[in-house]
Amino acid sequence: MPSFSGSLLLLLLCFLLSLMLVATITIDEQCMHSIDSCDRCLNTHLDCAWCTDKTYEVRSRCLSRSTLLRFNCSEVNIYENQPQLALLQDRPLKDYETLDEQAVQVKPQRVFLKLVKGQKRQFIVELGAIKKTHPS
Repeated sequence: MPSFSGSLLLLLLCFLLSLMLVATITIDEQCMHSIDSCDRCLNTHLDCAWCTDKTYEVRSRCLSRSTLLRFNCSEVNIYENQPQLALLQDRPLKDYETLDEQAVQVKPQRVFLKLVKGQKRQFIVELGAIKKTHPS
């Protein structure tokens, strides 16, 4: 009959082996379990991506970005779960100067922001004080 410490050691060994087994599952293997919809795919893992290409003929549309590219899914047809932030228009702040110009009171003026559940993105918004009223 094994001792208490021997049983505890065996239990610990089994636990460590199971952790190693889980750690060897690749991102693609995790993604492949979510092949039925884009939404489910993107919620499986942050690194899962979905191929929307109509001509893509590989069994799973849900894989990592690099694997989708390797299987010839075109880059423009890969929808992924990565947050994005792009400043589309970022003119400097300025007051009214002449009749044909407009004041710029907020910087940036246009931003593309794609948020992903569980991820944060920050950007700075600058506000300018109006010094002159609109010229009449």
